[in-house]
Amino acid sequence: MTVRTLRAAAGLSLVAEHFLLLVLVAVCAAWDRYTTEELFTAFGIIGPLFAAYTTAAVRRLLSDEAVVDERPVRRERAVLIVAIPAFFFSCLVAIVLWKALGSLAFDAFVKMVGVAETFLGVYVGMVVEHMFGPVGDR
Repeated sequence: MTVRTLRAAAGLSLVAEHFLLLVLVAVCAAWDRYTTEELFTAFGIIGPLFAAYTTAAVRRLLSDEAVVDERPVRRERAVLIVAIPAFFFSCLVAIVLWKALGSLAFDAFVKMVGVAETFLGVYVGMVVEHMFGPVGDR
């Protein structure tokens, strides 16, 4: 795997995972598993992070400085960069479904999503600059 391929996979997976999470919450709301207030609160938590991850990936892809980097990436690094966000996405899906099934109170849902997104955000913060370049360089 090359740096370019890993960069694309990491960026697209973060964006797609959060988009799918928003869709899942909306579907659960359509099935009356979330109230309108809960839907907007969930979107208010998940949406800004979706926007942040999308901005980082799109900024790099649209940049004139986006040089094609065909250097190879060690397999362990590639797995780490893609697998950890996938793990957190799985946790977030479980939390959304747990609430939708009525086994989790909404205040606990908010806290659990907040904690999971915080852990993911710390991880992504470490990886974004490495994968997509310094934020201040644009």
